[in-house]
Amino acid sequence: MLINMKNILRLHEQPQAQINNQLMTILSMSTEDIDEFVDLASIENPFIIGSYKNITNFSSHTGVAYEDGYKKNILNQINLMPMDNQDKIIAKHLAHNINNEGFLTLDIEVFLNKLKFECGLLTTSCHIRQVVAIFQQFIEPIGVGARNIIECFTLQLQEKISSDVQKLAIKVCQNHLHLIDNKQCLLTSIYKTSVFAMQSAVRLIKSLDKKPGLKLLRNNQVHSPSITIIKKGNIFNISANTASIYVKNDNLKDTNYQLANNIKRNIKIRNNIILKVGQYILQHQLEFMQKGPTHLKPLNIRDLCNYLNIHKSLINNFIEISSIKTPQGIFPIRYFFKKLSHYSISKVKNNVKMLLIKNRNISSEDITKFLQKEGLKVSFKLASKYKNEISQSIK
Repeated sequence: MLINMKNILRLHEQPQAQINNQLMTILSMSTEDIDEFVDLASIENPFIIGSYKNITNFSSHTGVAYEDGYKKNILNQINLMPMDNQDKIIAKHLAHNINNEGFLTLDIEVFLNKLKFECGLLTTSCHIRQVVAIFQQFIEPIGVGARNIIECFTLQLQEKISSDVQKLAIKVCQNHLHLIDNKQCLLTSIYKTSVFAMQSAVRLIKSLDKKPGLKLLRNNQVHSPSITIIKKGNIFNISANTASIYVKNDNLKDTNYQLANNIKRNIKIRNNIILKVGQYILQHQLEFMQKGPTHLKPLNIRDLCNYLNIHKSLINNFIEISSIKTPQGIFPIRYFFKKLSHYSISKVKNNVKMLLIKNRNISSEDITKFLQKEGLKVSFKLASKYKNEISQSIK
């Protein structure tokens, strides 16, 4: 996050509005940004005579050592997958075979030997393909983990809202992708559809991301988690990466003194908000902390704002850029506050997969009823879609 720290420190016009803007900016800072901000504040303002930072260094224990944030992002997502420990080890080694564009470059025989000699795992090529299918289904951005451009586009199209254009686009993509640039009339004839429908399908295909992995590369900076929740015995402890400054009580009318006091006040508010966000997440995600991703309960940002007694605009950016370390792994805070996207979709898919593993013949109606009892507002149509998708991946 690029922030001009000096501009934040100098507030001379419209004090109250500027103070609120400063609070919003401070809340939008990552752990590393607030560290830099406190250091600069101590240098710039003569009334700031010292600072204290409780900044915990970030260490991710993923089981497989990867250097860059790009791979760490993928590894953190693997922790959410509905897999046993052995399959997660396989998935984490698969992540090592993903290139910067997001494609899986994999020689299965070589990969099987690597698992055998490095990890002592004996498995089959069929099982590896099953893990790859689940990997592709859950890793975001959608398309990461595809083995070729056709598979990459198909994965992205399957996530689109079901429609005639979407279905046509999938068929064209899987069978005649090489014709979409110059042969639309031929495609119209092959699929016996209207020119307008084919143009819409081709437009949809061309809107897809050819290199989905680059989205992860653009955001490959790994920030230390703002909040840490650790379980000791039956007790959960919450800590936060916080900071504070010490202000000299001298010449109280001086502009720099007032500015220093405002910075101190806003940093203190930030610290309190961070701890309260941690408490709120723990309070509402206790089952998730104890049992894992299938027990995730999507939260509402408005309810959090009411709990914190602050406006939504103050907390939005913090939620977007911050992460939390839990007994289940490290997660972006925003994923706890989605309605039916990202990781709450993962929860739906996790539940559907578990139901199918127990009973391959379970009906879509029974799946829908089960999900609704779990508090997930899922339609019969959506439940059927996920049932069909996941049935294919676990065959």
